[in-house]
This record gives sequence, structure tokens and C-alpha cells, in this order.
Amino acid sequence: MKTKRGPEIEHSDGETMDMEKVRANRVVQGIKDMIVNGELTPGARYPSERVLAQRFGVSRNTVREAIQYFVMVGVASTKPGSGTYLVNDTDALKKMMDARQMLEKYNWTEIQQARRVIEMGIIKLAAHNANREDKIRLRNALQKLDEAGKKVETDAEINAYLNADYELHEEIARITHNTILMELHASLREGILSLAEVWKRFANLVDIVNPTHGKIVDAIARNDEEEAAAAMDEHLRYMEYRIELNRTIGS
Repeated sequence: MKTKRGPEIEHSDGETMDMEKVRANRVVQGIKDMIVNGELTPGARYPSERVLAQRFGVSRNTVREAIQYFVMVGVASTKPGSGTYLVNDTDALKKMMDARQMLEKYNWTEIQQARRVIEMGIIKLAAHNANREDKIRLRNALQKLDEAGKKVETDAEINAYLNADYELHEEIARITHNTILMELHASLREGILSLAEVWKRFANLVDIVNPTHGKIVDAIARNDEEEAAAAMDEHLRYMEYRIELNRTIGS
């Protein structure tokens, strides 16, 4: 089934958001190929923006956007004054490759449906099992998310918020104390982080979604399974509505 292309939105420099995304994805794929063929090895420094821009025939801004993808999924780290390095973690690299393949194979609707099944399956067990230490970690994750949500305008701020959002949901999965459920949830990481386009389109989404995060955390803190499930359902419905609206606007 063909996916309809969204309308191309003009940038001030005459380029389109669609074309910019295509270029960034091409750079991401190119760097992934460098990792697969051993040109870029674990622990090594990424080539400079200038070198990558010349190699892939794109602007340095496009290279930065592509590199941010690797930072966002946890396989690149930046050292001030030194550069950006590929993490020395083969497990993390494998998960990144698997996640990338998932995004190429499935659409947002399928990913969100899978997320609903997994998150709704996790939430009651998390509320049931949560102990004092779990609740402290969860409160800390919520505080980090609230801080990230104070300003969500630039791409970097949106990515920081999405990472904090994922970490909160990851903590909920961890509270189940069930390794299989934790790994299932981890498979959604890339899908969740790919929602940046939705956040860019709906400026007020933080104000709508963040209160539901608070409800989820409060219910888990009380070990209230039913309230936790109701709060998670409300949270997911908000996201599903925005994803569908984003798809409709772009079709």
C-alpha cells in the first residue's frame, strides 16, 4: 500500500522540509553503512561535519541533524572540544540497527498500536510491583521530563524532551521487574523518538500530554493499578489522536 506524501513546507532558503528529511536520512543510512562495514568502529570519533558534508553532498546543518539521530538513540556521545564518538557498546549498536529496520518496515500507526499493547500490559504490573526505590526513581524521571518540557521549541529541545519522555516510560517498564517486558518496551524506543515531527507540528502538545504523565506517576506511587491503567490509556489516546491528525494533515 502506498504511503501518501505530505505537503512540502517551504523553508526560508527555498528548500523543503521533505527534501531536508530525505537528505538527513541519506546521511544516517550512509553512516550506518560505515558502522556495518567497519569504517567507523566502536569507540572511534565520527568524521568532522565538513568531511561528512563533502562525502554525502549535503550541508553541515544536515550532517548535524543526522548525527543528532545517533546521539538521540544512544550510540553517539559528544565530548566538548574533542568531537562526537561512536559508543563502544556492541549491544547498543545492534539495537540501533534493529530499531532502524523496524522504522523502515512499519508505519507510525503500527508502531503506536504495538506501543498501546505493550504499555497497557506493563502499567498494571508496574503499579502492583512498585516499591519505595522504584517510586523515587520514577519521581526523578518525571522531574527531568518536567524540566525538559519548560521549553520545547528548537530541534535540540524537542529531542531532549523526547529522550526524557522515553526514559520515564522506560522506568515504568523497569518497575515491572520483568526482563521480557523491559526488552519488549525497549524495542519501541526508536518509534517513540521518531515522533519529533508530531511535536514540531503541535506546539501545545507538552501542555496537553505532561499532566497525564503526572497522573500515571501518582497512580503508580499509590500502587493503584486501575487508576494507573486509566491514566496511561488517556495518555496514549492523546498521542494516537495527534499522530492520526498529523497523518491527515500530511496526506
